[in-house]
Amino acid sequence: MEFYSTDGQHIYMSVAKNNKWLFRGKEVLTLNDADDDTKQSVIIQNNAIFYGDKKSLQAATVNLENGEITSQKTLHTWEKPIDSNQRIYYPIKTNDRSGVIFEAQKGKYKIFLEGELSKPLVLDDPKSVLKRQIGADIVLTSKRDRLIFIGGMVTTVFDIKKKDMLHNAKGYDLTYYKITSYDSGKFYSYSLGYLDSIETLDENFKVVSTIPVKKPAASIDSSAGVTVKNDMLRFWRFNAYQNTNSLEVTSCSLGK
Repeated sequence: MEFYSTDGQHIYMSVAKNNKWLFRGKEVLTLNDADDDTKQSVIIQNNAIFYGDKKSLQAATVNLENGEITSQKTLHTWEKPIDSNQRIYYPIKTNDRSGVIFEAQKGKYKIFLEGELSKPLVLDDPKSVLKRQIGADIVLTSKRDRLIFIGGMVTTVFDIKKKDMLHNAKGYDLTYYKITSYDSGKFYSYSLGYLDSIETLDENFKVVSTIPVKKPAASIDSSAGVTVKNDMLRFWRFNAYQNTNSLEVTSCSLGK
């Protein structure tokens, strides 16, 4: 989740475990009011809150049992100002954790991951090819050797060692189609408009399985989205349960 502010932010969190609330609507962090119209970017990744402006990037770690902040630290600072009133940070996923990626200086990017905040990954982009890719959903592979960009129905790959995009035989960016989402080291391919099956692929885009899916009829008119997590496909829909605005979920196991 990412949002921007010019007047400070109150960040609230709710956490449930075994179908019971541990806490609900608790204010876990208050950001200071931004000065001189500097916009703050906030990215929440599991129990880590990354927040920064054009001067610095910071992170806070939240105890998900009680909503208390267990640590706060500055991850990166800039000595030189920029003309814009903000620096842009982007969320990034791996097979077991999430974090942020940003351009630390021209042609050089840094990645900070939850649980690894003291060991940022630095990668070079001498051809400045990442700028046209980085607005998509970003995945760092398990071997930390590639960045995968899932943008709409087109997926592209940046080779960290080669410092360039992967290309096809004609010299254009190598593209994969119909990749929809990523979770825990697996890619998933499905069509939201006509969902009758879902493909699971490994990080080399090899198909692991194809599972037939029966989409709940009730989800068509009031859909709140589809998610894949921990080999479980979930259909979310709005429902006025007992005259109360509610979310209803239908789950489908994708196996292991």
